[in-house]
Amino acid sequence: MAWSPEGRALLVGTMVGLERVEVATGQSLWWQPARGRLNALALSPNGRWLAMAMGGALQAVALSEGGEWLAVTGWMADGWTGTWITIYAVKEGRRMASWAAAPGASIVALAFGPAGRWLASGASDGGMRV
Repeated sequence: MAWSPEGRALLVGTMVGLERVEVATGQSLWWQPARGRLNALALSPNGRWLAMAMGGALQAVALSEGGEWLAVTGWMADGWTGTWITIYAVKEGRRMASWAAAPGASIVALAFGPAGRWLASGASDGGMRV
């Protein structure tokens, strides 16, 4: 779920699609079907970029304020060694960094700081790292 930049609508990911809902009335403004379950979504603060984690191993996504950086997290291929976090440069479409995080736990939340300099992660074991 993510707020629109103006604060009047919410983007809501569901088992079958993505919906934009007007907060004041609860009315659906539009709906887009998806080909899988939406695990997480992130909207850049300027509203220009939308990132979604759909099905599979991806658990959480975050976009920096201007949409320069995308962070994603999910289970590693073997499923037992914990989770990983990867940072991408959006405009270049290039992976910038990737590391193992929270061994034995699942990263369930990611958030960039206001200037995109810091990334916070929250884990299923209650841990948080910046």
